[in-house]
Amino acid sequence: MKVFIYGQSWKNQDKTYIDLLFQKLQKEDISYKIYEPFAQLMPEHISLSLCLSSHSELKEYNPDYIITLGGDGTILSAVTIIQDLETPIMGINLGRLGFLASIEQERIENAIDHLLSKDYTLSKRSMLSMQSDPPVFKEKSYALNDFTILKR
Repeated sequence: MKVFIYGQSWKNQDKTYIDLLFQKLQKEDISYKIYEPFAQLMPEHISLSLCLSSHSELKEYNPDYIITLGGDGTILSAVTIIQDLETPIMGINLGRLGFLASIEQERIENAIDHLLSKDYTLSKRSMLSMQSDPPVFKEKSYALNDFTILKR
């Protein structure tokens, strides 16, 4: 099994849970890659060979699952790199209870066990892509559930 780990930021209190995730992945011999900007925030050195930073790299890696570390906003941000891939996303909430990122940080090991045994339910979401001329959003033209259009 291969996973891609996406995050935007983390606090010192999250370190225990992030370490727990990596320990569990290694224990279960799960291959992983990490979103490069997130890896650069980590205090430990992460090999660049474990990092991805673009949609094309993610597509080539072709993970079985994407794990986000953060909250609902982290999942919404991850969509900009995931784009048209139909890879299931598991959101681990590192803050308050989330609607999309619903896995509590204390349940990380249990959640990975459920992925391994394929004991989970997928919730379908609408993935949207906006195209404009000129291309205002460049690579970030994807959204989950809705777009907001403002007149300038």
